[in-house]
Amino acid sequence: MKNKKVFILITIFVAILAVASIALYKDGRPSSSSANIENASKQVEGTGIETNPELSSEERQTLLEVLLENEDIQKDSEKEDSKIVATEEETRLVSETKKLKAEQEAEEIQVITEDKQEQEGIKKIHQESKELVYLGLNVPHVSKTGLTVTVANIEKKEEIGSIKYIISYKQENNTVDKKLMEGTFKMFLMDNTSLSQNGFFDYLFPGESITRTYEFQILKTQKPFCIEFNDDYDAGLEGSFFRNQPTTDTLKWKIE
Repeated sequence: MKNKKVFILITIFVAILAVASIALYKDGRPSSSSANIENASKQVEGTGIETNPELSSEERQTLLEVLLENEDIQKDSEKEDSKIVATEEETRLVSETKKLKAEQEAEEIQVITEDKQEQEGIKKIHQESKELVYLGLNVPHVSKTGLTVTVANIEKKEEIGSIKYIISYKQENNTVDKKLMEGTFKMFLMDNTSLSQNGFFDYLFPGESITRTYEFQILKTQKPFCIEFNDDYDAGLEGSFFRNQPTTDTLKWKIE
């Protein structure tokens, strides 16, 4: 009889725990001790526990107390789980914030470094451009290969957002025994960039000459400082095509 009573007591206790757990899950809100007791009592109504002759009032009270204690333990466990999740999320956010800040600082340093290098490069270009020797208009000059070059005019035309520089020039082959390939012009800018003359060119035989015009167009935010004549096609990587700066041994005309 005693064993049967214990078995019934355990069965009822497990049932109470299950019913209370469901109630706790549905409710999800903290309550006072008296309210918890009242709630637990309501959950066991209709199960036969309150009228079971095998349970004394002390046993019922003990079961309710154990149930309330289990409910508090579950709440504490849920709170701890929430704290752990919040801590992990906070740690992740702090780590991402530090990483983002480090990346931004690195980008700012890179921009500052690039700006400094660009300013130093522009300063150097200004200095070197002042040291270059510029030629006058309508004066013939002989290039490296023997071509006689005369720049007649450099016309400046302002457009809405750009500036055009129209170069009028003449090339002559005044040699007696050489055929010479036409040379081309290149414009150099203060921002360490350059523009090359494009088109189709041919040889000039002794005594031949050709008169051309060519138009360079740049943005108004850009500033040129000279044009350079180049006819040394055997220069390779050292030729004008691969340079963004003029050299001292070429024919040059200043651009305002």
